Order: sequence, then structure tokens, then C-alpha cells
Amino acid sequence: MVRNKFLAGIAALICAASAQALPVSLTANVTAGDHLGFGAAKSYAININDLLASNSLGSNAISFGQLTVFGHSDAAYNVTGDSYSGYTLTTSTHYNAGACNHGNCNVTDYTYTRNHSSYGYDFVTDTMKVKVGDSTGSDTSEWQQSASNWTTLDSQSGSDRFGRTTYQTANTLNNGSFSGDLSVTLNLDNKALSDLIADGILSLSIWSSNGQFNIDSMRLHLLAVDLPIPPADAQIPVPTSLLLTGLGLAALATMRRRQA
Repeated sequence: MVRNKFLAGIAALICAASAQALPVSLTANVTAGDHLGFGAAKSYAININDLLASNSLGSNAISFGQLTVFGHSDAAYNVTGDSYSGYTLTTSTHYNAGACNHGNCNVTDYTYTRNHSSYGYDFVTDTMKVKVGDSTGSDTSEWQQSASNWTTLDSQSGSDRFGRTTYQTANTLNNGSFSGDLSVTLNLDNKALSDLIADGILSLSIWSSNGQFNIDSMRLHLLAVDLPIPPADAQIPVPTSLLLTGLGLAALATMRRRQA
């Protein structure tokens, strides 16, 4: 019975050690809100020391990291337009009882319409580049196209009783641009991880290699293991294997004493 309890205790210790070695997932979100024009660059530093401290971890616990930078590109339109067309007449009638003293309650309305088309284009491919450690990534805006229509009133005279005369312009705007959301995701390489482990601060740079865009936010996803890091020249043991060896020796010594 004592032997069974001892073995059960060994199993419990092994499970506890394994659970302690499981990685912890951490996420740091940083809001930016900066605008970069062509050729402009900006450096950032993401400090995760408070995040680590709130989880009772040190920066040497970090084993993996992934950085994502989010941005967006607004269209910078160069607008041109066609000449206005000539007015075209259309007529319509409506019923108005007040017009019956003229012998007819149906009143005629006269509408003169001209057309105008304009075009807004942005052919610049906005490109956001990100560098962290020795790794670099980029994202480029995609082509977006749309059209909108509306009518503006140029002038109007007359009344509902006797009929109206209206002059109006039917407008069409055709838009095309390289714009929209941008995002770059990079896994932290050895240089970036070493810098982050050293002081809990990740340095990165973002720049525009073409066009312009806005930097919205950054997200840093980390995995950390709460285990001490041995010296660089020491052989790294597997924690569970060491525990098994030690507990096995202890169990063997106990059984020998019982047999003596």
C-alpha cells in the first residue's frame, strides 16, 4: 500500500511539472494613428514589461513572437470631368383641383435635364513596409472601383397649380483607386527575440516605399514558458526527464531500505 501511494505521488509530481512547462499565450495591442507619405518612416517600441509582470513572468520566459501591423490607404483622387450635355425635355402631368377653373385639372410639368460625368482616379499603389529584427514584410493596396449617381437642381419656376418648369443636372461619378486595408505579419526572428528578451521592449520600423497610408495599430502575440534559461554553454535538459530520473532514484533507495 505504501509503495502504491509513493508511485501515485510520483505521477502527481510529473503531471505538475508538465503543466508548469506549458506555454502561456499573451497578446499586446498598440494603437497608432500615424500617417506616412511617400518615403516617410517611423520607428516604434512596444513595451511588454507590464504585460509580463501581470502574468508573473520575466522577459526571459518568451519563446515565440508574432507581430502584425494594421493600416489602411485612403484614395487620393485626381478628378476630371466631361463637358455638360445639352438639356433634354421631358414632360409629365399631375392632377390639381385648383386648376379646374381653366377647364382641365391635369397640369403639365416641364423638366429639362442635362448630364455630366466626372472621374476620380488614384493609380498609385500604396505600399506599407515593416521591419523587425532582420525580417521585412510588405503589403500593397488593391484596386477598388465604384460609381455613384445623383441629381442637382439648377432652377425651378411655376407652381403645382399651373405646372412647374425645372432645369436639373444628372451627375455620375466614376471612382477607381488603389486603396483599402493593409496588414503585415512577421514572426520574430532570433535577433528580434533576443532584443525583446533583453529588456522586454520590441523595436520595429514602418515606412512607405510607394504612395501614402495610415498606420492604425499593432498586435504582438507571444508564447512564454515560465522556466529558467540556463547558460548558453550548458546542455539544456528536458525538465520531465530530469524529474523522472530524480524520482526514480528516490524510489529505488526507498525500496532498498524496506528490503534491508
